[in-house]
Amino acid sequence: MGLISPRVLTVRNLLIFVFVLIVGLWFALRVYQVEAVAEIREAANFVAAEVGRDIEQIEDLQHIIQEYHGIWQEIWQAPEGRHRRKLESNRRRFNDVLSRFGREAFQNKKSEIDALSKLYFEQTRSLLGESVLMNAQKERVEVLYRQILAEIEALKQVREEAQEQIVRQGRRVAETQQKKDLIFLASSLAALVGVIALIWTLLGAPLTGIARGVRLLAAEKWEKPMPVRGFGEIADLIRAFNRMAETIKKQKEELVLEATTDELTGLLNFRAFLERVQQELSRSARQGKPLSLVLADIDHFKKFNDTQGHLAGNEALKALAGVLKKNSRSYDVAARFGGEEFALVLPETDGPRAAAIAERLRVAAASNGHQLTISCGVATYPTEAKDLEDLIARADQKLYRAKEEGRNRIVA
Repeated sequence: MGLISPRVLTVRNLLIFVFVLIVGLWFALRVYQVEAVAEIREAANFVAAEVGRDIEQIEDLQHIIQEYHGIWQEIWQAPEGRHRRKLESNRRRFNDVLSRFGREAFQNKKSEIDALSKLYFEQTRSLLGESVLMNAQKERVEVLYRQILAEIEALKQVREEAQEQIVRQGRRVAETQQKKDLIFLASSLAALVGVIALIWTLLGAPLTGIARGVRLLAAEKWEKPMPVRGFGEIADLIRAFNRMAETIKKQKEELVLEATTDELTGLLNFRAFLERVQQELSRSARQGKPLSLVLADIDHFKKFNDTQGHLAGNEALKALAGVLKKNSRSYDVAARFGGEEFALVLPETDGPRAAAIAERLRVAAASNGHQLTISCGVATYPTEAKDLEDLIARADQKLYRAKEEGRNRIVA
């Protein structure tokens, strides 16, 4: 079962759903951007703080050891208790600052500085207890002092390498963030494309189909019902349009049928007959093929009506129409020419073949049970006539001759 019931899924509800989805995507993008900016800012602050602390600690070490060495030299020249306390304070400060170097990259240098400083501090304290300072002893202290300063300088190089590492980490963070942005952008784009595709499938395509159907219907080219797409009001609209178009098509067919068909016999009426004959004559002229016209008239039909009644006369007319339909080809044109007179157009048929068909009609009409016969006149285009008017006139003249010669016969 779907998440949304078809009864609830309407155009209005879909538009509300799309609006809420777009607003939700926008808020998600805003939240994501805020978090991304905060993450990058935090990384930048972290890098700045780490670099700043490293610089301060290294400078503190350098300053403390220099101050210690200067105090030690002053004490040796003029021993005073307060100087000794200050010397001890500097030593503790130095060890405290050195202990705060927790970065893994600093551990090797930290160990070397720690070992040298311990030796240096021990040597300075030991020498302060002696009454005479030998140059060799002082030189050892100076060597240790210079080694410590050299290691601190080397520590600066380590700090620069660590700084580069931090920068690389920051770049990785930026690259990771960039990938996340691309993923989010692709996801958002896919979601929007999905929304657009959904709207097109449920709204755009059905409405476009309806518009196309309306144009076809207006141009009288509509043939088959449109497939029902969409939902709710859209689907109802398509169904209603199909019903309306089908009704219009049927009404048009009925109107065309009424306008072109004889109500009693079901054959073409005189007006439609003239249009069809003209079409067939034009086609025969283009193809260079003959066309024949058979005019048939029921013999003594007025007398039959007077004695048998008009209902029987109508049945006789229907029976003759049936004879024409039964004995004609699918592409022949049968029509009620007027009153008790009928016409049969025979495309691609010369005079002798047309006369044979007319004879078959005469025989069939005489044996249909109404005790009526027909007389026929046959004319052929282009051997006897040059146009429609001439063709009808020639066939009518021959029909008149058939009646004068005794009826129930063919004149071709």
